[in-house]
Amino acid sequence: PDADRGRAFEVAMQRWDYTFVDSGIELPVGEPELRDAIRAKSNALLELHGKTRADDTWVLLYKAKRENREGAPAAAEKSARVLLDRLKPAGDYSKDHQSGYAPARREWLLAKLKLGQSVAAYERFPNEETFNELAGECVAKDNAAELGNLLATREKAEAKTASRNYWRGELHWLKKDYLRCAAEMKSHVELSAEPGTFTPFQYQARDRLIRSWVKSSQPAAALEFLKAEEHPQPILQALALASNKNSEEAEVLLIETMTAQPWLVTTAYRDPDLGPILQGPDFARLREKHPPPAPVKKPPMK
Repeated sequence: PDADRGRAFEVAMQRWDYTFVDSGIELPVGEPELRDAIRAKSNALLELHGKTRADDTWVLLYKAKRENREGAPAAAEKSARVLLDRLKPAGDYSKDHQSGYAPARREWLLAKLKLGQSVAAYERFPNEETFNELAGECVAKDNAAELGNLLATREKAEAKTASRNYWRGELHWLKKDYLRCAAEMKSHVELSAEPGTFTPFQYQARDRLIRSWVKSSQPAAALEFLKAEEHPQPILQALALASNKNSEEAEVLLIETMTAQPWLVTTAYRDPDLGPILQGPDFARLREKHPPPAPVKKPPMK
């Protein structure tokens, strides 16, 4: 309730509460008026607290967060670096989070990536966790150049890692080279079938593999792969079927699945590959039984 939200600010003004400030920085897109009001109050709280405790760990942390979100990565890098130089890692995620070290490290990595310095960030923390964080952000931000730099740097140091094929595939995906993406993702998936072998990102690799086959006009390969899966994803099944000129079977599958799992309606219609297909004439019965959700309105962030 609005009354509780207002009270939360009053309590935070009396007792420094960084959780409230964090909510002002990490707010969702919806409710723009409420979002802007909470953001303004959290910024005011941050500024007020900073006047008396400018060197406080959480002031510096949320200053870095705000700078990253507002397009000032150089300032964010500086704020987060002060904390990294000051705090010592405990080697325990919970303790590192509570001390501020873990979130400061993440803000520093994000800032370095935005500055085009992902290799330097990886070289400071040369481990699997850092690489996956940076590489994942590259994919999320459609940054093929930085992902390529990271992969080249890592492969010089390590000839082969469990996720090498996966990240190579993601690089080809960003470059829209779907044939090469499919080849890398297929190799990654096949590694998991070897006895005693664990390969991460299996769910993501299978998703990319099917979509790459579809985008490179190989829906038959996608269907053959999905038939061998114990629990194939219905979205990917429908996409492969529709792309293989079997829209009737795809429609039946989706009607049955959406009836049993109503949450799938929104997922299917908003899927970047399947969604546009479902607006075609072959899926009129599906739209009648399970109408598309209302479009999402995304007001600009302030």
